[in-house]
Amino acid sequence: IYPHALRQANAYYSPVKKALLFGYFPAAGAGDHFPGGRVFSCLSQDIIAHETSHALLDGMHRRLIERSNPDVLAFHEAFADIVALFQ
Repeated sequence: IYPHALRQANAYYSPVKKALLFGYFPAAGAGDHFPGGRVFSCLSQDIIAHETSHALLDGMHRRLIERSNPDVLAFHEAFADIVALFQ
């Protein structure tokens, strides 16, 4: 797990590195509540659950990530979103 891997508003699971990579970025539109602050995606429970779901699916079977048909990537995203919602 790399909590400060990216300097951008993104997070992802890397099957090559077998790692969860989280980004951070300047807070925008926060007004007076958070001037000059940073947002860390590694502190968001729904993002953590979503990316961990990708890792779990990859760990269950390496071929589940192969693009054997157009719905494979959609399944990954939908499953990860549902896990984050239920979390």
